[in-house]
Amino acid sequence: MIREIRLYQVHLGALSPAGDAREAMTVDEAKDFNDLFIEIRPALYTRVVQLLGDPHEAEEVVQEVYLKITAKKARQNFEAHPNKVAYLLVTAKNIIRDSWRRRQRLSRTLALEHALDTERSHDGGLRECEDRLVVAALLNSLTAREAAAIRLVDIESYSLEEAGLLLGVHWGTVHRNRQRGLRQLRAKFDGIGSTGSRQVKKSRGQGPPSVSPHQPPHEKSQGEHVVKTSTAPMPTASRRDDDPRAPLNRLTRLLDPGSPVMLHEPDEIATTTVRGQIDGLKVIAFCTDATRRGGALGLAECARIAEAIDLAAGEGCPIIGLWHSGGARIGDGIESMHGIGQIFAAMIRASGVVPQISVVLGPAAGGAAYGPALTDLVIMAPAGRIFVTGPDVVSSVTGEKIDMEGLGGAEAHGRKSGVAHVTAESEDAAFDTARRLADLLGRPGSFQVGAAGPPKDLRALLPESPRRAYDVRPLVHEIVDDGDFLELQPKWAANVVIGLGRLGGGTVGVIANNPLRKGGCLDSLSAEKSARFVRMCDCAGIPLIVLVDVPGYLPGVGQEWSGVVRRGAKLLYAFAEARVPRVTLVTRKSYGGAYIAMNSRSLGATAIFAWPEAEVGVMGAESAVRVLHWKKIAAVPEDEREPMRTRLIEQHREANRDLDHGVRLGVIDGVIDPSQSRVRMLEVFAAQQEGRPAGRGKHGNIPL
Repeated sequence: MIREIRLYQVHLGALSPAGDAREAMTVDEAKDFNDLFIEIRPALYTRVVQLLGDPHEAEEVVQEVYLKITAKKARQNFEAHPNKVAYLLVTAKNIIRDSWRRRQRLSRTLALEHALDTERSHDGGLRECEDRLVVAALLNSLTAREAAAIRLVDIESYSLEEAGLLLGVHWGTVHRNRQRGLRQLRAKFDGIGSTGSRQVKKSRGQGPPSVSPHQPPHEKSQGEHVVKTSTAPMPTASRRDDDPRAPLNRLTRLLDPGSPVMLHEPDEIATTTVRGQIDGLKVIAFCTDATRRGGALGLAECARIAEAIDLAAGEGCPIIGLWHSGGARIGDGIESMHGIGQIFAAMIRASGVVPQISVVLGPAAGGAAYGPALTDLVIMAPAGRIFVTGPDVVSSVTGEKIDMEGLGGAEAHGRKSGVAHVTAESEDAAFDTARRLADLLGRPGSFQVGAAGPPKDLRALLPESPRRAYDVRPLVHEIVDDGDFLELQPKWAANVVIGLGRLGGGTVGVIANNPLRKGGCLDSLSAEKSARFVRMCDCAGIPLIVLVDVPGYLPGVGQEWSGVVRRGAKLLYAFAEARVPRVTLVTRKSYGGAYIAMNSRSLGATAIFAWPEAEVGVMGAESAVRVLHWKKIAAVPEDEREPMRTRLIEQHREANRDLDHGVRLGVIDGVIDPSQSRVRMLEVFAAQQEGRPAGRGKHGNIPL
């Protein structure tokens, strides 16, 4: 029962029993404050009754809430809060928690004494020992917290949550103390197990298959950042390692069997970093530990991640991060925020130096949301959630009601925000995608003209009518090797298709207008999507293929207000800045400003090809005739206007099809048969790689 309290009226200059001075209020202010509290009191009382199940205790809690918010700072916060019931409910929960802890501390000593007097074991826990004094002596060799955790969980069979309530601490603290104590006991007494931990005592030399030889410490220097690392064998199985969320489980599923080698000794830091391989490609990977405080990051965890990123940049290998974290550890305050900032700084140092891939496997909130966003590519598993503030905060501040999935799930970031590049159907599928991306970016290969294969009739993939829409993705799949194309951000800004594949054995990035969406027009979002992809490929040294079928920029007030000028300029800048080889192929049309933006010769395209029926001009024939010949059409009788308009449109279209003029000017390198498209592009890339180092941009990959 919560201790008995007295309700004090707030009058001018009143003091609480503890003597803490309250801010003096006038009688009118006190009346207004009491009226406000009385107005919302029924809603608060109902919620507290639901929590406690006891109307009398609920009444006492509500009274104590009233006392607490009469303090100056609490009252100001209460009056300024947009959701006053929610504010008072949080205060009530704190009162209930504190009261529960006070009650349980009274019975703590009795519970521990009773635990010492029992011999029984439970579900693989402490084995029966005839000499209780041996067990007591062993437990007394531990710290009080470690011994208490083992007594309650392994001897008394309390759950971690129940033990936490008895000891007045969070169940995660009980778990950590218990694990530390069990490790020490195993070294002293051959007979200690753990409740439900499924730990197996192994004889010397019997490690799991993934154990790698111990490697000596080494140093890597990158600029002024000196990275000191040591590698250690993978540890033997433990209770946490049976949890599918355990870092070693996840890292083992990501990397080649037997390849992971830890970069540190096993410890209590809630982040694991390893060196491993993906199909023989060397990579560095890290994973936040969702089994410890929900993966919350303190300074030590952040420093370990930053060190792994610097190590990958120094060794020139991809870095893959597996994220399942609540962000900065709240209890650590500014220390944890400083650590999160160190991760961001390391990511920015590595940006444009090595590929950075993030796989979001669970909630990634606060600082853990910005971590993936700073990397090159983000993959979301079905349970992945990315948000800066959770649904409860959103609801309390704005009143909007939404769950975690709706706020930051795969649909939200795959279709609406564009944060996620790939949304996977399962956690294993997310790992497979990360492996494919690491291979494409980390092992780009070389271009072999002989690997072009027989000619393909690519024109057959387009409709006969030039006015009919079509999906460009089948064309992309026919151009890349074996139809193996990994599309990125497929649901966001779908009027442009971007992704990675191989051409003649070498990795290429592909950008293609998709007439199936918005007629293939460029707009503000598709320009921004394309610009980020161009810059990523440029700093990674990946050549680009640009497939053009674009009628121009999408007109409209909404487009102008959403920043089509500013965002469209990003695409111009990205192509003009790029140093990698890039080939443009115009399949049907390329009009206006979009012609320039889609890797034109003026922006530095390596080669530009066009199919025979392609049109290039300032605008489409219909629009051009409407602007250029409106007086001529208006001058003829009405029954002759439509035939004249049709004739002028056809004349203008034929003039735009005079691609030879573009060839003479040097803005088009050739009009080619569609079946020769693969080999002609491959010849350009192969010629660019001969006798020279691969060109690449000297810049980072800022999240545009």
